[in-house]
Amino acid sequence: MSEENRKPAQPPTRWRTRPWPWPEDNREDKAKRVALSYRGLVQRIAQGMCEDPAGDLHRLDEHWASLDIHWTRPRPNLLNDADDEWMSARDIAHALDRTRKDIYNWARAGHIEQRCGPDGAPEYLVGSVKDYVTSLRTRRMNRSR
Repeated sequence: MSEENRKPAQPPTRWRTRPWPWPEDNREDKAKRVALSYRGLVQRIAQGMCEDPAGDLHRLDEHWASLDIHWTRPRPNLLNDADDEWMSARDIAHALDRTRKDIYNWARAGHIEQRCGPDGAPEYLVGSVKDYVTSLRTRRMNRSR
């Protein structure tokens, strides 16, 4: 293939991740794996087996971020003050630590507002997404009572 026929390299995105190594894991299993890894780090630090706790914590954070787990680190809420904005499923899923499939399913079921963006891709109203996530939390809390 000649150089001029090659597709240009795609710019890196902050969401480029590796596939999850344990495909049989559900959402809860993933959270357990992450929590146990941090518990292991705390245990090594408490036992004096860790020479560089801050560095080890950073490496563990980077490991989970490379697998698309971002809730382990504090970050600004991307959806604050954006109720009237339209965003892609990818951006909303990243902000909520959900999958794009969740966002697509919510729109298909009529729970959130969707429109066709200028490039033809679907966009979702942030305010309707926030309202639906709040209703999911409320429902979950009421079930646990």
